[in-house]
Amino acid sequence: MDSPTRASDRLLEAALDCFATYGVRKTSIRDVAARAGVSATTAYRAFATKPDLIAAVFRVEVGKFSAAYAQIADTANDENDLLERTVPFVLDYFSNHPVVSRILADEPEQLLDLIVQHGDSPTALELIRPTAEAAIANGVDPDRLRGTAAQIAEWCVRMLISFNLAPRTTLTGHDQITELLLHGIRRPPASP
Repeated sequence: MDSPTRASDRLLEAALDCFATYGVRKTSIRDVAARAGVSATTAYRAFATKPDLIAAVFRVEVGKFSAAYAQIADTANDENDLLERTVPFVLDYFSNHPVVSRILADEPEQLLDLIVQHGDSPTALELIRPTAEAAIANGVDPDRLRGTAAQIAEWCVRMLISFNLAPRTTLTGHDQITELLLHGIRRPPASP
């Protein structure tokens, strides 16, 4: 018999797979239970409602993102390297995520629900911002920024979310997007 933690882990993995395959809207807790190989009763015990399940999957996925991004931040050579590696990493991470791809293609309103505050569930901005803020605070000279690390992190997260929500752009690649973001967060060089 599975422990409650193991059953919850299997349900979260199954939910991620179902969301990528069928979409968030079309997936039920019973679908997830069947995919996980547990009873519907076990699934409902772990996640009383579908929004509870979605929020749990979302938190796990943001945790995976934060861990992957921490590796970028920890291995950056300097602030330019950190900032220049961040933009492509974020854009590639989300454009290659199977659930985000499915949601953008078939049910973009579901992604907006994760970004916009709904009840007590944390938003993408609230979950990702601390990781970005820590990386900026530890990797960038604050005198070179147009705001605090928290403000810069929020602005960057908002911009990168918007590029993922609406990926078509006149900008010709990650380099131009990076340059645009860096221009927005850096102070102009001091006059000689």
